[in-house]
Amino acid sequence: MDCRRKNGTLRARFRSQAEAEAFAADPANHPAYLGDLAHLCEKCGFWHLSRAEWLGLKPRYFCIKCKNEIKPSENGEMEFYILLSGFAVCKPCSLMVGESSPVVN
Repeated sequence: MDCRRKNGTLRARFRSQAEAEAFAADPANHPAYLGDLAHLCEKCGFWHLSRAEWLGLKPRYFCIKCKNEIKPSENGEMEFYILLSGFAVCKPCSLMVGESSPVVN
């Protein structure tokens, strides 16, 4: 069974998650599939690519240095400090992130 979009066009389908992710990562398929996530379709049994928001997923953010997820901890404290200058500083590794590029202290 083929899966179709709401407009009737066929959806790209892949035999594996790795195949779908490689397709999405290929610059020849940008910007259409840039940032898409691979997911297994219960309807057809193949892998498709979709935007996170289409799948009902909330974006997650991570420190590029220590890979710590940026989110409130169980006690409500943030793992990043937000400075008045607009920079954010990761508590675990002290990476400072600003508007232009990451800067390590």
